[in-house]
Amino acid sequence: MASPLLVVNGPVRTQIGMNAGCNVFGSGNRANATIGRAVRLMLLNVGGGWPGLLDKSTLGHPGKYTYCIAENEEQSPFAPYHVEKGYKAEDSAVFVLAAEPPHSVTNHFANDPEGILDSVCSAMSTICNNNAVSGGHCAVVLGIEHAQTIAKHGWKRHDIRHYLWAHSGNLWKDLYCGERYGKVYNRTLPVWYKREPDARTPIVPSPDNIHVFVAGGEAGRFSAFIPGWGRMSAPVLRALGGAAPAGGGAQCVDGTCYL
Repeated sequence: MASPLLVVNGPVRTQIGMNAGCNVFGSGNRANATIGRAVRLMLLNVGGGWPGLLDKSTLGHPGKYTYCIAENEEQSPFAPYHVEKGYKAEDSAVFVLAAEPPHSVTNHFANDPEGILDSVCSAMSTICNNNAVSGGHCAVVLGIEHAQTIAKHGWKRHDIRHYLWAHSGNLWKDLYCGERYGKVYNRTLPVWYKREPDARTPIVPSPDNIHVFVAGGEAGRFSAFIPGWGRMSAPVLRALGGAAPAGGGAQCVDGTCYL
């Protein structure tokens, strides 16, 4: 139950009129919808991913019609995502991850980073999402109010990633469900994951596997957790025009970064 999620950064967002604000995951914006739909048509007509043929998904995903947003750089209290990854602010870049639909995170009461992020951790720690049983990468989209509350306490993106990684996850005894999961999924988890019943099993192998964005309208204390497709999907960040991140990097080839 996954579809390619696209998150766009840089000047191209405003140049083509993308929506990064209210209703960012919803309908009503031609640019967002057209980009997502174009990706879907390529998957169908180039990749052959027709439902019932190569695409044998049990339930499917509404994002297969379109699953494309822009980061709200103007109202975000943090540097844009692609800048954190080494690109220039004037570069435009696209992040892609095979992902589940957004899981809503509602917290209208906390006025501190820990309180808000504990709610995100709760959403991340459901036993049956793809990350819980097979690692991989995931995304978190912070709403504007949540992001600004976190930032005013001096927290940066790396603080958010590390907190989420350290405080989400499940006890191994709950995850393996009387060894039923353990027999099937043990081989998909990193060898350093502890197998003791009361040991915490992280949602993803590293804090760097949690990709944090800021998007949405300025009113409303909502965010979203977006599980990836477990270890079966690796995210990609590519700059338009082939621009490379500052200093290059072992994971970057011809401007494409495998995160």
